[in-house]
Amino acid sequence: MVRKAKRDGAHVYVLRTAPGSDQYLLRTRERAVEQAVTFARRHGVRAWFGDDDSGVVLLEDSRAMKRSSAP
Repeated sequence: MVRKAKRDGAHVYVLRTAPGSDQYLLRTRERAVEQAVTFARRHGVRAWFGDDDSGVVLLEDSRAMKRSSAP
């Protein structure tokens, strides 16, 4: 999950790969989305972007790709 946050007066994008505390802080939305999609593809999971304006948006669903590539 990627979400926009404010830290020390600046906007950052937070990437969290599991429930719990934030794991990565990134300066741009593009970099955060890129990291989330890469993680999702590598692990065969979904990547989401969430913010107060648009709610939650699915970025990538790698579950089907992971299953179909299995021998």
